[in-house]
Amino acid sequence: MPSCKKEIVTKDPVNDKQQAKLEVKCDNCLIGYGMPDQYRAFDQAGVSPVSYAYTYSDGYDLRVRITAVDHDQDINLTIYDTSGKAIYTNKTTQSTEGFWEVSVPLTTNN
Repeated sequence: MPSCKKEIVTKDPVNDKQQAKLEVKCDNCLIGYGMPDQYRAFDQAGVSPVSYAYTYSDGYDLRVRITAVDHDQDINLTIYDTSGKAIYTNKTTQSTEGFWEVSVPLTTNN
């Protein structure tokens, strides 16, 4: 009887990265986001939502920190997975004192 060998495929969390995006709507804010292996920061002015791409590995949290500049303002944040489905959406009114920080666990099965 012929035998077959089962091939076990394991994911390499360092090299098996997915690409997705987050979207922020604010008047004038500083946006920082990332994971242990990457961090990006941007200034955003204007109320139109702006999208930012990010890459991720399963099992990490995406951390987003948003700081209001000049005045208290409404901030909307939406985080999308690789298929474009919103996996996190929230809004707040942020003062210029302090920042709004969000941590969202990421997996390819969101």
